[in-house]
Amino acid sequence: MTSTKKAAVSLIKGRHITAADKRNIVEGIAYLRKDFAPYVAAMPAQVPDYGAIWIKRGTSAKRYSIAPTGDLATYSVTIRENYRTDAGEIRQRDMAVMVQIANIEPLYMPAAERAAS
Repeated sequence: MTSTKKAAVSLIKGRHITAADKRNIVEGIAYLRKDFAPYVAAMPAQVPDYGAIWIKRGTSAKRYSIAPTGDLATYSVTIRENYRTDAGEIRQRDMAVMVQIANIEPLYMPAAERAAS
């Protein structure tokens, strides 16, 4: 399902996400699909727990946990950001959002495949 249209991420539920967050989510889905496709094809019954995998891009302080929901185009994303307090303590902040993708091949989930048929 390769499309010539630009990949799009729409926020369904949660706080505002930046354009950089949306790009990172699209690239994170592409990374997970590319890295885990051979394993999922070999053993379809053992789909990895995508939500347990944290993805970080470049020097960004944010990490992304991208987990598919029952719908093929909907993902639950947790964005974890590291920051320092005024006292110099390192802390982290988590933000959970629900997004819908378009014009990108989704991650393989057997339950979602059966529901779509």
